[in-house]
Amino acid sequence: MIAKYLEELLNQKERLAENLRIKGVSADSSETLNTLIPKILEITGGIPKRQPVFVAEEVPEKYADTIYTIFQNGIQDLSGYIRNNKPFCNESGGYILNYSQADFGWDGFVCTGSKIPISVDKQTAIAMCYQSGVTERGGMYLIPIAGKESSDTVQNYVYTSLANRNYVDVPFYWLQCDAFITSLGLCDAVPPGQYYICWLGRSNNTHPLIKKVEVMN
Repeated sequence: MIAKYLEELLNQKERLAENLRIKGVSADSSETLNTLIPKILEITGGIPKRQPVFVAEEVPEKYADTIYTIFQNGIQDLSGYIRNNKPFCNESGGYILNYSQADFGWDGFVCTGSKIPISVDKQTAIAMCYQSGVTERGGMYLIPIAGKESSDTVQNYVYTSLANRNYVDVPFYWLQCDAFITSLGLCDAVPPGQYYICWLGRSNNTHPLIKKVEVMN
């Protein structure tokens, strides 16, 4: 399985390097992702637009009520974790999202999403800054906002959309690392439009810690 993940990561690197070259930036697929990702800022025409989805340093002021989890059919905003001083997100942990057994037991599947829609086109990349215990395929999903009824909440709409497979799967992989790194989910195969974003964290051997998620266009 690890060999398959690494092969797909190599494909992701090659696609990123190719996209950078198309934009006039010197890039080679032999470079690491951590080298290629900062080169996005060198794209001719200015710095790409960034839309923060989650920034630990700015919780709870900005994200306590916009970020939520779906776990075992229950939906909870970050404010609930913070209020109850849960390990998943609290002041002592710097508000970093912590997918540990303390809150979710062994190998809990925790979908985390934002109530704020994002704009996506073929040049969009989703950057996540994290630590992970092992290398493993992750889950990153884009749910089109067009299907949401005005009477429905974002959280419930995303919950039912995931159950009904009404989403676009963005390839994303956790890489084993002891320090925070940034990996990209490329949206070159996603139809342009407005989406709600969510991602899957598991309290298994990956037990990721997430510091930042942002969309770059």
